[in-house]
Amino acid sequence: MSSTRSAPALIIERHSSVQLKTIVIAIHVGAVILLVPIIHRFGLVAMLSLVPVIVSMIYYWRQTVLLVNKQSVMALLLDADNVWSLLRRNGERLKDCRLVSAMVHPKLIVLSFRYHKQRLSVPLFLDGVDAEIHRQLRVRLRLMKANVEVTP
Repeated sequence: MSSTRSAPALIIERHSSVQLKTIVIAIHVGAVILLVPIIHRFGLVAMLSLVPVIVSMIYYWRQTVLLVNKQSVMALLLDADNVWSLLRRNGERLKDCRLVSAMVHPKLIVLSFRYHKQRLSVPLFLDGVDAEIHRQLRVRLRLMKANVEVTP
């Protein structure tokens, strides 16, 4: 197989992930549990410390778990030339996104993009995308990393 041959375009469509739901709930419940002694010690005024935790829970639940926020990334496109495009729920297409970093694991891929001055992170759990697409993306990311390391 020739190394100059380009890979076909890869379309990654996201949907809700049970693993991501579990992590978001666990982190926010843990934060509330850590705040309980503070609230108990300082009373009603310390109850205000729950507001940022609740706001954070609602934001991340809508943005990354349910994918209902208009800024949620619904799909990703990696074309044959390894150029990324992201599609948001509101229909906005972010073309030529620069992949800043990628964390690849058999059950989770976290992609960090930069689009102009905006930073976007997209977690892709194995149960949040098609399993075959997830595998193909892991392989493509490893090949992209290998090409970057070899290129002077």
